[in-house]
Amino acid sequence: MRKILVLAAAIMLVLIPVTGVLAADLWSVMPFYAAPAEKEPVIDGVVGDDEWKGAYTYPFAFNQLSSSDLRPPAADDSSGDWRILYKGDTIYGLVRRTDNKTFIRASQVYENDCVELFIKTDKGFRQPRAVVGKKFDVGFGGKVETAWSEDGTILEFAVQIPDMDLAGKNIGWNIALADNDGLFRKTQLYPIPGANRSWQQMDLAELVFLLPGKNTHEPITKSFAQFPAFIAKKTDTVPVIDGKIDEEIWKKGVVYPFAFNQLNSTNQVPPPVDDCGGSWVLLYQGDTIYGLVRRTDNKTFIRASQVYENDCVELFLKTEKGFRQPRAVVGKKFDVGFGGKVETAWSEDGTVLEFAVQIPGLDLAGKSIGWNIALADNDGLFRKTQLYPVKGFNRSWQQFDLAELRFE
Repeated sequence: MRKILVLAAAIMLVLIPVTGVLAADLWSVMPFYAAPAEKEPVIDGVVGDDEWKGAYTYPFAFNQLSSSDLRPPAADDSSGDWRILYKGDTIYGLVRRTDNKTFIRASQVYENDCVELFIKTDKGFRQPRAVVGKKFDVGFGGKVETAWSEDGTILEFAVQIPDMDLAGKNIGWNIALADNDGLFRKTQLYPIPGANRSWQQMDLAELVFLLPGKNTHEPITKSFAQFPAFIAKKTDTVPVIDGKIDEEIWKKGVVYPFAFNQLNSTNQVPPPVDDCGGSWVLLYQGDTIYGLVRRTDNKTFIRASQVYENDCVELFLKTEKGFRQPRAVVGKKFDVGFGGKVETAWSEDGTVLEFAVQIPGLDLAGKSIGWNIALADNDGLFRKTQLYPVKGFNRSWQQFDLAELRFE
């Protein structure tokens, strides 16, 4: 079966015409999943055995307080993950939190270490907030339960949306983890990129409630989401593709992290950054995309017989010109393009990749394309992680789970 998939992938590396499409048809971001609860979790701040069985686990990944560098801080500074279950009309949540200093004495409540939810349904919009050690402050008129562990590392909650059977439904959704070490709120971590505007009902993802006994949901007939685009900034100065970072040029772009390990469908939290991690930034001029990838990996492996199993970077680009999946194994060149210029340069130690991909005849200014980027890691036995900036199921090579890339 794998040989068939590999053959299909190889075929897809040939230009696939995409004719007569609207811009929005070039991407479709996967929603987050809430699984049905086998039994209602006890909201007590203690994670019981099998209490959260079946829940999908996602990371807090993007620091939206920074408009130019959305990478999260060091894991021990502020980090965490979250998962959602549901039963009937009630959403159950678990947040696991790491923070080297908890601060809850700010005069403005949102400036404290806290967790915020952003929920948009036919019933309206709510923004419940729970400062560490305290209760959520608002709901939809039904049950709201909150329980923190004594050390503030675990939050369990329940939010009821009365008279709304959630099974198969979808809502607009976001969740944030804030950190203030005593002077000011320095990070606000979300699972998606954006500009910290979810309180304005902007930059929302889709959360779907899977049907009991199935990994499916009803077709989404009304979207409450407004998933933000990734941004490539225009550059007047073209970077030299030599594997050496010219900070003056690249600082004009927006830096994003690799955030989700799509090789694990139920727990997409990435490994420790020294095991495998990194960031990426894009610039453009005319019809050419310029990229910089910073990569951390404690062991580089490039001897796998199947090329995609090696440590590498993959791009997924879908435009009116077609679809391409360029791949660059560490130390080697990208293997495909759109018939124009393709440049690749790695640093000697494999920690820096610079590239240029031309899409001839397409003036990128003001345009949007379907986009994804992946960072793969294999320590010698098998490819164990494939990190992307969005949630998904490692299907971008099939033109699924793509995000919007906007050229500004």
